[in-house]
Amino acid sequence: MATRNQKISRAMRKAWKEGNRLCFDGKLPRPTFYVDKNLLKKNTAQALWQSIGGKQKISIDPAAIKNAQYLIRLMLHEMIHQLQWQQKSERTKHEQHGRFFQAHCLRIQKLTGYNVFWPRG
Repeated sequence: MATRNQKISRAMRKAWKEGNRLCFDGKLPRPTFYVDKNLLKKNTAQALWQSIGGKQKISIDPAAIKNAQYLIRLMLHEMIHQLQWQQKSERTKHEQHGRFFQAHCLRIQKLTGYNVFWPRG
């Protein structure tokens, strides 16, 4: 029987794959997915996209998962960060939730109806 973290990890991969297809034309490279039960304690973040040594990863705190739609919103939020990091402009890469990020949040909201800027909302 699968553990809760294994189920969340599978759901993360599924949400990322569907989000990549629907919102990013399948162009994002697949990251590694982590369930990190200490993420909220370490970063006060429910989810986190990182590039470490050229390897991309998305981590989610299992305590943050309320339902499948919430997980999808978290994943889409982190996927925008992933896309942001792939841009040539150093400013765009490092501005976190700036213009580039906000424009993609609006684009995704029009496509899906999900508020991904503040996934909690």
